[in-house]
Amino acid sequence: MPSEHALIFFSSILELLVLLFVAYEVIMGEIRHRRAATADPAKEKTAESRVRSRRMSIRLGSFIAVISFLIWLVIYGTYSNGSFLSFNGREPDSGPIVWNFEQTTRGAGFFLTMQKITGEQEIRVVAFGAKGKNKTDKPISKFSGYLRSEQTNVAIPIYLLAQERDQSAQSNVIACFPHPWIPTVGSETFGIPPFAEFEISSWEKPFIETGKDGVPLSKFIRDFVPFTVVLEYGGTKYERRFTLAEVELQAAMLDHISDPTSAPHVVRRPTAKAPPPLPLQTLLPADPPKNPPGLVNPIPTPIPNIPNPN
Repeated sequence: MPSEHALIFFSSILELLVLLFVAYEVIMGEIRHRRAATADPAKEKTAESRVRSRRMSIRLGSFIAVISFLIWLVIYGTYSNGSFLSFNGREPDSGPIVWNFEQTTRGAGFFLTMQKITGEQEIRVVAFGAKGKNKTDKPISKFSGYLRSEQTNVAIPIYLLAQERDQSAQSNVIACFPHPWIPTVGSETFGIPPFAEFEISSWEKPFIETGKDGVPLSKFIRDFVPFTVVLEYGGTKYERRFTLAEVELQAAMLDHISDPTSAPHVVRRPTAKAPPPLPLQTLLPADPPKNPPGLVNPIPTPIPNIPNPN
């Protein structure tokens, strides 16, 4: 499917051709009218009407021709210096992978992993993350990327969230971590299969320690924002810049969803029925064994007859 800028380019060329055709028809119509009037003087109008009609036709045709020429200059100038191909700088060609960057920056998700901890006023930024999909029927064997700060030029590597090949190892991972996806550099994976959906992250650990990992939002903005994600795969080098306004929108979204009172919500009446309490868990099983494991009765049952020493 052609890209958006290609469709606009083709439609502009088509509009230019239509205008040139209209200008040609107007001018040629006037020429044919003059020839017909010269061949048949009986059909000739008065001199004043002829002059007025001729002037209007020439002006209209000249106006359309000038407009067409100006449109062509704009198309030629923007196309020749390359700006036309990147005029929509927010959505450059991403090659064989389609990303969710534009959706998340518009507020339909998160490209930053953040925490809002009770007792702390400031949000903590942990990592950058995104979802992608290989939209082709061919695998992508090489993948690499990094985040680059425009404040310090510091680069942070990008990892693919991958799974273990061995199912037994996979079960061990699940037992240790809440999910089986492990941040892995692209060179240590088998690549991205055809039509596969996957995730990337700038966090190298498969878990996040609440209250310890990440940095305060103010520090992240001061040291790292704006930043650019640079990804290379399948012969494509894709870059996407994330602005301060987009980062602030992410923080506002987290503030909004973490505080339910900031949005319209349902409130219980004071006379509403109290919710049932959680069931209490017994510390001992319902039928404890007569001799609990690890305990020995010091007095045997039945008591043996002890002979009288007297």
